[in-house]
Amino acid sequence: MAKYSCIPGHPGFRRFTVREDFLLIAKSWGNALALHCAEIETNEIITYARAEGGYPEDTLPLEEYRWFGLTGREAEAMTLGLQGHAAFDYVLSTENHSKVPSLVQLGFLRIRWIARPYGTWPKLVATEIHRDIRGKGYIIVDDRAGHYRDLDGIVHSAIKEKFLVSRQFLLHIDQVNAALDALHRS
Repeated sequence: MAKYSCIPGHPGFRRFTVREDFLLIAKSWGNALALHCAEIETNEIITYARAEGGYPEDTLPLEEYRWFGLTGREAEAMTLGLQGHAAFDYVLSTENHSKVPSLVQLGFLRIRWIARPYGTWPKLVATEIHRDIRGKGYIIVDDRAGHYRDLDGIVHSAIKEKFLVSRQFLLHIDQVNAALDALHRS
C-alpha cells in the first residue's frame, strides 16, 4: 500500500476516491478516474523506490523508473467497477475519440511501448536492454506491433522474437500539480 502521494494534499492510500479537482482538470469523469489510477501506480513505485532503492524522501525516482503498465481491466478493478474496462481503454488511448481530450492530449500522461520475453531472455537481442525499478528487463519498441530498430537501423519484430508487447504510462507529476495550482488560484 502506497504511503506517499505524488499529488500533494491527496492521500496515497488504496481506497478509491476521486477528488473534484481531478474531475475539473481532467475534463471528464473517465479521465479523472484514470488519472487517479495513474496516481496510485506512481505512488506505489515511489514508495517501493524509497523502501528498496534508498531514495530519500525529498527525491523522486528517475523518470525512467516511474513508468508503469495499466490495462483497462486493471483500472476497472482498481476503481471497483465504477467504470468499465472498455471505457478506460478509450480514455487511455492517444486517439481523439470525442470532444474531451485524453490524458495524453492534456499532457498528464505519456505512453510508450515495451517488450519483455515470454520466458528467458534470448542470447542475443539487437537493441539495448533496459531495467525497471524492480530489475526486470525490457526493450523499448516503436509501436504496438513490436517493431524496433537495432543499432544499425535494421527493423526487427519483437513479437517474432518471442517477446510480449505492452503499453506503459508515465504520469507527468509536474503538469498535474501545475494544473491543480492554476485551478486553485482561479
